[in-house]
Amino acid sequence: MKRTSFEGKNNLQDAEFGHPGRVDSIMLGMRFLEEPAEIDAWIRQATGRPERPGEPCPTALQLLRVFSKFVTPLGSGKRDELSSRALLAGRRYAGAASPEECLARAATGGYLIGPDYRDRFKRAEGDRYGEIVAFVRDGSVSDSLGRVVAAICPRRGCLHQVRV
Repeated sequence: MKRTSFEGKNNLQDAEFGHPGRVDSIMLGMRFLEEPAEIDAWIRQATGRPERPGEPCPTALQLLRVFSKFVTPLGSGKRDELSSRALLAGRRYAGAASPEECLARAATGGYLIGPDYRDRFKRAEGDRYGEIVAFVRDGSVSDSLGRVVAAICPRRGCLHQVRV
């Protein structure tokens, strides 16, 4: 869900939203929720379902945000290349490595290629692209992608997962 609006009285008792990590943002009347902890708390309260242990890694979510500019949530490609300015634009997760750090580490790890002479980055192909697709579509973090996130994540003892 992205900018999904809930207005008035909604009977969501025992509703299933799937994994809360796939919810980007919701509107509750005039209130806008985009932090994972706030969204998860609202879903628990609205559905009456118990709390899940742990919380997603904000750095992994930030990197997911960068990769989602190349791949749709269903796993199909959006584009092959994009300017660094466009890759750095958008939401910044509290407690996460900066989008600039995520972009630099993704390039160092071979997931993005660039920047070229026009300051554009191209997505990797082959196995690395498959890892990006699995990460955006399913939230699965491969070993090599986990090392990329671990290198820049400021949280101690973090599992570097987008879905807990």
